[in-house]
Amino acid sequence: MLTLARQRFTLVSEAESEQRTRERDDLRFDAGEQWPDDVKAARGGQVVDGVPIPARPMLTVSRLDQPVQLVINQARSAHLGIQVHADSDKATEATAEVLQGLIRHIEVRSQASLARDWAFERAVKCGRGFYRVLTQEIEDSGETFDQEIVVERILNQAGVYLDPYAQKPDWSDAEWAFVGGFVPAAQFKREYPDASATANMDDAFMGVGDEAPEWMGEDNNGQPTVRVMEYFVIERTQAERVAYRDAQGGLASAWGDEVPESVPSEAIETREPSERRRVRWYKITGTEVLAEQVWPGRYIPIIPVIGREQNIDGVRRWIGVINPAKDAQRLFNYAVSTAVETVALEPKAPYIGYEGQFEGHEESWAQANTRNFPYLQVKPTTIGGQPAPMPQRQVAGAQLGPSIALIQQAAEYVKATTFVYDPSLGDSSGSRSGRAVMALQQQSDAGNSNYLDNLAQTSMVFEAKVLLDLIPHIYDRPGRITRILGTDDTATKVMLNAPFVPGPDGTPQPAPMGMPPGMPGMPPGMMRGQMPGQMPGRPMPRPPSEPTKHDLQAGRYGVTVTVGKSWQSRSAQGADEIAQVLQSSPALMPIIGDLFFKYRDFPGHEEIAERMKKMLPPNLQAGDEEAGGAPSPEVLAAQQQVQQVQQQAGQMIEQLTQQLQQMQQQMAQQAQAMEADQSMQQMKLQADQSIQQMKMQADLQRAEMDAQTKLQIAERQIDTEWRIAQLRAETTLRETVTKGQTAVTLQDDAQAHAVGMAGHAAALQMTSAAMEPVPFEDDKNEVPDEPGYGV
Repeated sequence: MLTLARQRFTLVSEAESEQRTRERDDLRFDAGEQWPDDVKAARGGQVVDGVPIPARPMLTVSRLDQPVQLVINQARSAHLGIQVHADSDKATEATAEVLQGLIRHIEVRSQASLARDWAFERAVKCGRGFYRVLTQEIEDSGETFDQEIVVERILNQAGVYLDPYAQKPDWSDAEWAFVGGFVPAAQFKREYPDASATANMDDAFMGVGDEAPEWMGEDNNGQPTVRVMEYFVIERTQAERVAYRDAQGGLASAWGDEVPESVPSEAIETREPSERRRVRWYKITGTEVLAEQVWPGRYIPIIPVIGREQNIDGVRRWIGVINPAKDAQRLFNYAVSTAVETVALEPKAPYIGYEGQFEGHEESWAQANTRNFPYLQVKPTTIGGQPAPMPQRQVAGAQLGPSIALIQQAAEYVKATTFVYDPSLGDSSGSRSGRAVMALQQQSDAGNSNYLDNLAQTSMVFEAKVLLDLIPHIYDRPGRITRILGTDDTATKVMLNAPFVPGPDGTPQPAPMGMPPGMPGMPPGMMRGQMPGQMPGRPMPRPPSEPTKHDLQAGRYGVTVTVGKSWQSRSAQGADEIAQVLQSSPALMPIIGDLFFKYRDFPGHEEIAERMKKMLPPNLQAGDEEAGGAPSPEVLAAQQQVQQVQQQAGQMIEQLTQQLQQMQQQMAQQAQAMEADQSMQQMKLQADQSIQQMKMQADLQRAEMDAQTKLQIAERQIDTEWRIAQLRAETTLRETVTKGQTAVTLQDDAQAHAVGMAGHAAALQMTSAAMEPVPFEDDKNEVPDEPGYGV
């Protein structure tokens, strides 16, 4: 076993060598070691040719502290809640609530937030962090020797070595792991006096150094140290799985060596071989086993918290916020140092004056650049009979423009590599609205939300699995009473793995023998704790005759993790929401006033909440009586008064309800009559509109037909008149031509030609006259017979 452990430790050390070097560099960079060694050597003081040269400025002005702290505070201000739900048929929601309250009690009692924050801070800075789950004996447990589960931080997180072959981000599939570190020789002797190495420390350490050099070391004073590691290893063996009937007749299962002795052989149903997974724990040096035991759970109880995971050529690596921003931060340091160096090398501006003005006061003027004198004197001097001007300082400004520009640019590079910009850093200057600033802040938060998401969805889910796996083994004693916490951190007591009933003071008490859990004779469909005649969804206090049992061994449960606001923010938000409800409905103050003052934050708010709580109706105080006992006589009297007022109010409400119903019926009848009248009016109006439209369409069609008829008659008249005029013109032309031909035979050619031309002209004139239009009246439709009528 030791040989295999040393081989595995060597394997993981070599596999994570580069990763651990990066983590150390990032952490040192965050601590202020931001100048590389070669740069520090080059800027250090030197002697050249016997002339001493002073060191150059090397300022470290970290711009990473604020963005890194903002990402860390996201987890501190968030409300991370583990939700447990039933995941099998034997699991119940009531037991799931008990498990959830028990986990919350474990977290609060062991201050689990400190362990998570410590690991989360390291993950944000350099990529990985770790915390763990332990079991320890309760100091005041008495003879029961009860143990409890605690969540603790790992101070030296560099001392965690996990199986490098694991594939899951939470290492839940790891087969082995180491946790520990080097211990000084004196401390080792004190803590392990029976170890073989303690008898002869020098020889033992020498043997360890020869056989396992990685397990030996020296502290800063040269004193020997030895590596002491906790070694977790998954052990897989073949075992027998037994299924049997329990006392209630239900089917249960267990490993063969874990079956209760009270189970008779005839109650065993089946026996099947199966692979058994167990976690074995050792505390070892390189050559010796100091302690060992079987861990009660199935998982290695080391919870990793990761930042940004990368896989390059099959090699996993993890980085945080600092690694990508190193160069930007170094550039900022260089720029600031250069600006300071430029100002430091700038010579002091001298005073310029005329010769003789400083005579007699040389010592004061020689110290004017290093001391603040109340006054400086000069000797009166004249030039050409006129007083010379007073001495003046010759001022020449340093050339800081390039350095300032480089500083500003380096600051922008830091913001770009950390995803944290001015609004998130508190700088909301400019003409931005409040919503714009909030949007920019949310954008910055989204750029780094992967860190908080990894904590919630990877680390805390695995933590919850480890706790759920351990609780049935650690809180296994029947009848054990423990505290659980509700979502508002209200503490209550429950009994585990045995039937119980609430006692007079609210403390769980064992149920009488022979009384099974549940109320016999419960009507179908009724809720547990619901009395006959009670409204569903409002369970009354469970009567003492109904015991309850939370069996943590039965059933399987799953977990989810929610990310919400911090308790302080949720309290303020709850108070504001209730205040708005009370503002709109003041009558609810006697009902929810105790909750309103519970979430306020001023002196006396708890006392007011308690007084108002005592004035609640009995049905609302049922849960408190079950937890804290019977109310006082004053409270009972107040409750009776409240009941009387409620009864009177109920009668008044009933009367008002009847009157309201009658008024509603009358209003409904009137509305129906008005609706019928309105329908008749609409129908009549629609009929009138239809008739009017039909009349208008008929008149329009009649007018169109008349117009078409007149148009056709006019066209026919025009055509007839044109034909008559054409015939008349042709007849006249023929007569003229005939006369012309006759004249030609009687007269000479010239006269005949003249007569023919004259006749032709006369014919043309007559034709034109015949074609000249003559007006007529359309309504008479008469065509004149006179010659010359035309178009």
